[in-house]
Amino acid sequence: MSKHMPSDELTTPTIATTNDPSALKWLNDLIQSPEAALDNLLMGGTWMGGYSGLEAPQALPQFLPFSHEAVLDGALLAWLVNHFQQEARPLGATAKQYAGALAQAFGLLHVLPLSRSHAWCRERAPVLWLWLNRQPIFASLDHRGSFLRAMGMGQTNQDLRPFWIDLCKQPRWSALAIRGLRAMPCVPGLPSHDDVACVLKNGGR
Repeated sequence: MSKHMPSDELTTPTIATTNDPSALKWLNDLIQSPEAALDNLLMGGTWMGGYSGLEAPQALPQFLPFSHEAVLDGALLAWLVNHFQQEARPLGATAKQYAGALAQAFGLLHVLPLSRSHAWCRERAPVLWLWLNRQPIFASLDHRGSFLRAMGMGQTNQDLRPFWIDLCKQPRWSALAIRGLRAMPCVPGLPSHDDVACVLKNGGR
């Protein structure tokens, strides 16, 4: 990740964090047309040169300048809102392609400080979870795990406590749910997260 300090002046020239021409072109595309650039990247329609063997969550932290993080955050938020409003996958996209795009989108929340997108997802996590379970799912491209890992990060309150407790009772997701539960800040007067997680893990209610 670039060491440059963040800047609100997004009209300044890109500070080169890579010499790869394809990656530099994508950075410029991100500034010019944020949503289109991100969509092309997530859907596999962008050649990223030396980074093309990597998915977006692995590639972008290597060359995205801090000055571009706010632009990416806004583009990802718009992308998520748009797709959340749709039940059908995008026209022209295969089920596997769309599943991969969703997994990468939530993967970006796990590796980059995209606070607006993260907050939007956290505020509606239970509803998003139901929506995600209706989307195409493949064993190697399960976006639900990416979503839960992202939601477990940076929790500042207990808002997701009921969500995590409910998921703790589902064997498929109990490990990630317990991790999310334990990552919440503790509140005096309530049972510790470790105690709650232990009870749920052992089949308690």
